[in-house]
Amino acid sequence: MAEIKIEQEHGPFYECPKCGNEEIELGQDYCQICGDPICWKED
Repeated sequence: MAEIKIEQEHGPFYECPKCGNEEIELGQDYCQICGDPICWKED
């Protein structure tokens, strides 16, 4: 399962750590490109 760190200073920009998809939206459960489940973690 991919884990995405939410970094407040960078604004609403998230990337799938597995495939690099840059169109991840906050709260999305799966990457639209590779299908990897996403676990959100606030840093």
